[in-house]
Amino acid sequence: MRLFLAVDLPPPLLRQVAAGMAALEKIVGRGRQLRWVAVENVHVTLKFLGEVEERQLDQFSTCCAAVEWSSFELKLGGCGCFPSLTRPRVFWQGFAAGIDEMRSLLARIEPCAAGIGVPREQRPYTPHLTLARVKRPKKPGEGVDFRRLREAANDLLPVGASFPVEEFFLYRSQLAPKGAVYRKLKTFAARKS
Repeated sequence: MRLFLAVDLPPPLLRQVAAGMAALEKIVGRGRQLRWVAVENVHVTLKFLGEVEERQLDQFSTCCAAVEWSSFELKLGGCGCFPSLTRPRVFWQGFAAGIDEMRSLLARIEPCAAGIGVPREQRPYTPHLTLARVKRPKKPGEGVDFRRLREAANDLLPVGASFPVEEFFLYRSQLAPKGAVYRKLKTFAARKS
């Protein structure tokens, strides 16, 4: 099973993000350089686990359920690209607050992942919402101006909106011809440490 841990946005905030994405898609045009993420798949990835054997699911879930952490606020920030605006592969919206708390939560979960053989990510963790994946333009001059796109996105998306993180989820990702389909398997709620 292909698995990941994530934090979901509350539905009203997800609707605001969806409206912003739809407006951005109209500005950029469909089918050009960006493949927009389906709104139902927008989330904050906490840890990508990759392929995990079903027999390891109970061990991992029990470990995650035992992690002690307190709820906190995440506040949406501005947009950007990974790895950079000049070599974009992912267009994202970041966070202005709650980043340290997300990193702390991830650090508490890492031993659970290690217990089932999932290695620690070597890149620094940057919580974000993946809004679109970037394809290379087929012809020179066809590319999107990502600086202008970022400016428009910062006007159209709910920058500054915040929400409480009171639980995170274990998702199964199944690849399909029209994109990944996510299914929520487990919920892990905050507990006072």
